[in-house]
Amino acid sequence: MGTHRVTPDDEGGVTTTARGDSDILGSGELDPRLGCLSDIRVVDLTSVVAGPHCTALMGDMGADVIKVEHPAGDIARGIGPRRSEGMAAQHLNLNRNKRFVTLDLKTDAGRSAVIDLVQSADVFISNMRLGALERLRLAWQDLSAVNPTLVYCRIGGFDGSSPDRDRPAIDDVLQAVGGMVWLQEQLTGEPAYVATAFADAATAVMALAGVLAALHRRTVTGRGEEVQVSMYATLVSVILTTHLGGHAFRPPLGPAVNPRTVARSHRPFRTADGAICIAATTDGQWHRLCDLLERPELMREERFANVFERSQNFASLYELIEPMFCARGTDAWCEALDAADVPYARVRTTEEVLADPDLLRTGLLRDVEHETEGALRLATSPIQFTETPGSLHHLPGRLGSDTRSVMREVGWDESRIEQLLDTL
Repeated sequence: MGTHRVTPDDEGGVTTTARGDSDILGSGELDPRLGCLSDIRVVDLTSVVAGPHCTALMGDMGADVIKVEHPAGDIARGIGPRRSEGMAAQHLNLNRNKRFVTLDLKTDAGRSAVIDLVQSADVFISNMRLGALERLRLAWQDLSAVNPTLVYCRIGGFDGSSPDRDRPAIDDVLQAVGGMVWLQEQLTGEPAYVATAFADAATAVMALAGVLAALHRRTVTGRGEEVQVSMYATLVSVILTTHLGGHAFRPPLGPAVNPRTVARSHRPFRTADGAICIAATTDGQWHRLCDLLERPELMREERFANVFERSQNFASLYELIEPMFCARGTDAWCEALDAADVPYARVRTTEEVLADPDLLRTGLLRDVEHETEGALRLATSPIQFTETPGSLHHLPGRLGSDTRSVMREVGWDESRIEQLLDTL
């Protein structure tokens, strides 16, 4: 399949022109099909990870996402490798399917522009601190007065009623205060962060769920709603899904921890030539693994006899079976575990994951040609729809690249647009 060059048109959309066959694996045209949110306009005042990830997912579903940036731009424009200033990897990955407007919200012209955008919008989403939104008169009470049907989503580090509501919060901070760093210490012996922006990613999905629920309610009531999503509450909720432990009971029957996931021996097993993950959780899987290891007596031991007993003795269980895997290579173990129907996975690097042809086949990874940045590989939504599949329809742009066309859409004439641009 040939690649297509993507060029902004006069109205802020994109035009694709065939470029011929490409040797880039999985490359293809920008999909013109509409998504299930194609009738939704989003005004996006988010930056860095959590907010942009949420609005990128909405864009993947077809929403018209208008990203509003201050004149210095989202800090994500400078994070990661780049070919051009302001077009670094994190921006390219998290700001697909958006249009880009630059406004100085501290000026009358900038605030007036936001108000006009909000009047035409279905969703407003921001991860600015609540105090800043209030000073700019862009809080829920301000914008709902302008557009009573607006779904207003605020992502914060902490709850809006908390004393910490305006405390600066990034993923590392939330992992520490939410208990994740401590959990990693139980596992490894040293306090450590999870090696991805876990709190940000979980919050993005929670915010998406909240916005979609509020949009559904609006179809019934005709009224908008404020949606608040706290990164702290999100992370605690996710952690306690598996680590509430004995504190599920009052008084507690044990510590708030899942002993299996913090056992020091809970790690992939070293093979003769690599490493492999094995997750034999059900009794049937455990029995088949014992047979495969030629240790049938283990399934008869009281401490490993069923799921409950194994969950209390995972540390000793892993220590017992770990040395057995060094006798064979990874390929041999994979073949044997496949035949035994025991869940497993070979340990892969991130670059090996990116080379997985299935991710290109399903469209999670897309290879495209950008007008200024050249050949790009972008990650898109993992959610698949049969009737409204969504698409990659607008590639990440430069700072303010759509300001003029977007403001035309909301009725501004050229003279007023020029005055707005002069404030930047």
